[in-house]
Parts: sequence; C-alpha cells; structure tokens
Amino acid sequence: MENNSQENDFVVNGAEGEMDTSADEQNNHSQSDHCHTLLLSQREKRSPERVLWLVVVISALHITAQLVGGVLANSLSIIADSGHILTDLVSFLISIFMIRISVVNSNRRFTFGYLRAEFIGALASIFIIWTITILMIVFATQRIISGQMTVDTRIMFITALVGIVFNFVMVLFLKWSTGGAQFSHGHSHFTNSSVNDAENGPKENVNVRAAFIHVLGDFIQSIGVLSAALLIRWTDFQLADPLCTYFFSLVVFCTSVPIARDIFLVLMESTPSFLDYDAIRRDLNGISFVRGVHSLHLWSVGTERSAAIAHLIIDDESKFIEVTKAATKLLQNGHKIHFTTIQIEIHEQIHSQCKFCKTFP
Repeated sequence: MENNSQENDFVVNGAEGEMDTSADEQNNHSQSDHCHTLLLSQREKRSPERVLWLVVVISALHITAQLVGGVLANSLSIIADSGHILTDLVSFLISIFMIRISVVNSNRRFTFGYLRAEFIGALASIFIIWTITILMIVFATQRIISGQMTVDTRIMFITALVGIVFNFVMVLFLKWSTGGAQFSHGHSHFTNSSVNDAENGPKENVNVRAAFIHVLGDFIQSIGVLSAALLIRWTDFQLADPLCTYFFSLVVFCTSVPIARDIFLVLMESTPSFLDYDAIRRDLNGISFVRGVHSLHLWSVGTERSAAIAHLIIDDESKFIEVTKAATKLLQNGHKIHFTTIQIEIHEQIHSQCKFCKTFP
C-alpha cells in the first residue's frame, strides 16, 4: 500500500503555531499502535466472497427449477419468483466483483483504495431488485385486468415446495456465515449500535447482508406461492396468484429499504452508530495535557473500517508526541478505528490568531 493518510510523518507549521501528525507517528512505536496491522488482518478475510459464490451456484439451480415449474403451471407468482431469483443472481455476481475490487491497494488517485466499492455493488443490487419488483406488479395488474389467471395448482405446489427447500438452505447458510447475526427489519443492521459492535466494529459484510435479504425475500415468497397453490386448489380462488405477487413486492421493498438507508448514511459520511461520538470526544479530552478537542470527524470508509480526524489543543509543545501517541492508541485500540489522523495545536500560539480557537479557554 502506498503511503497516503498513514504516512509516518510530522509537519510543524511555525507560522500558524500548529503541528500536524498522522496516526502513525514514528517507526519506533509499538505494533499495537499501527493502523496497518488492523488493515492487513482484515485483507485476509475472504469469507464473504466464498459465501456468495456458494449462493450463486445454489441460485442457478433454483432458477432452472422455478422457470420450468412456472411455465408449466402458468403461474405468474412463480415466474415472478424466478425473475426475482435471477435478479438476485446478478446482484450476487456484482457483489463478488465489488468485494474483489474493495481489497485492491490504494493509490495516489484513490487514497483509501476501493473500500466503498462494495457499497456501490450493494446499492446497484437493490436498484435491480426494485426494478424487477415494479415490473412484477405491472404484470400482476395486467393479469387481473385481462382475467387470464388459470394455473396448474399441482405443478405450482411442487415448484413452490422445491423453492422453499432451496431458499431454506441458503437462509441457514448465510445466517451461519454471519455468526448468527440478527436480521430483523425494525432497525439498522449495518450500523448496529450494540455494545459488542462498539467494542469490535461492524462485522457484517454489507453484500452478504444484502444477499441474506434477497434470499429471505425469496423464501417468504416461496411460502406464499405454496399457500396460494393450496388456496386456489381448494377454493378455486384464481386471484390468489397475482395477489401474492403484490404482497411479495411489498415484502421486498420493506426488507431492502433499511439496507439502502444504511448505504446512504455511509456515502454521506455520517458518524457510524457503532461509534459513540460523545464518548470519543470525552476520552480524547481526558488524555493528559489535552486542553481541548475540536474538529472531530468520524465516518465509515468500508464495511469493517472506520476513520477519525481530531484536533487536540495542548499548552506544552514538548508533549505533542506523547499526546499524539496516546490519542492514536485510544482511537485504534479503545474504539477500533482504523484510519486516524491527529492534529496537535499549541494553545498559546493559535489563541490569538484563530477566531474559532478562541472559543476554547
């Protein structure tokens, strides 16, 4: 990786009375203080890609079964399900591509590398499934208007049962691969604010999470198709087929909107919810010789990587190395922040020059 935001350098600006330092102050600091140690350990994590490849294979088999069954049964809900799965398959491939890009080394143009490529892939995946869902709503409406709703319930039932088996296997595998992470939809998952995440950072790859949501939607849809087949067979209520399509479309939107929201927050560089802004500011203020903290910025760079910038005000110029090392250790070890930049400012020199800094006593 080329030196960029993690270069080992100090910049002293005598005119301004400020001393800038990146997170890695000198080569003689301990390995535990070095941000590259965290990055290298995470570069070795290829689990999300392996999980997605397995899901791709299972999805391809599932699509074949659904297409054949949907055509034979003349069931719009099954055909919609197969189109949904095909969309998922494409999105999984996009996610794999983006995960590979995200581990490419940084360069002078992309100084953080391609860490956010996975978010772009996940967002593209969501847009694709929204598009196909809208099309299925249109097709269902056309079928209701035309009155062409006769289906073969036996084939529809068998196909739905096969779909349930495929999706159940994928749901279990994806849930297991995330370590049993909770995937309820009443709150944000990518930026989980639990104590565990606050200590360890976000563990859940956003593309695996998006894959889980896709597969979970398919699983629910297969159960609905199975129920619709039984309802039509027992009551001859043919309208159940397009009505199921409407319901499944609503489920898809409800389950994918939270992911889109999380991605939006990351791209807007909001403070990750697994980081406590007030606690970090308080901890920095608690470092020996620190008189004040300002311009504290926290944001997510990638699924498992966060960044922080902070300006610390001190009185004694001779303490700037000690304070920088303490602040870096606090952010990296205490709050699990990977990219850290600390700027030290001497109170006496800047107090008379900067209107903003005059707000600090």
